[in-house]
Amino acid sequence: QSVQIRRIAFEPFQRFVERFKCNPSDLYAKVGFDALLYFATGVHHKGTGFWQRPVLTEVDGLLTPMSFSQSNSGCGYENTKSCFYQLSDYTFKKM
Repeated sequence: QSVQIRRIAFEPFQRFVERFKCNPSDLYAKVGFDALLYFATGVHHKGTGFWQRPVLTEVDGLLTPMSFSQSNSGCGYENTKSCFYQLSDYTFKKM
């Protein structure tokens, strides 16, 4: 069973289209979806204190893996499962 998602017009999306004369790529939509899902899940399960240590063992439904760690105490967190993309013929390709 497929689910259709309706695109809702909102100001940041409209500004992107006006500036770049095109719609955002699916890559950006996936990254945004994953970030929202990861952090919303964290706040839901761990409360507002999640922002002080944004580490979850598993999040169902992520399109790309995310795992945050802190390199030094007092420093911010970074996604250690991030990857690089190459822009080729106006398309992002995972390297």
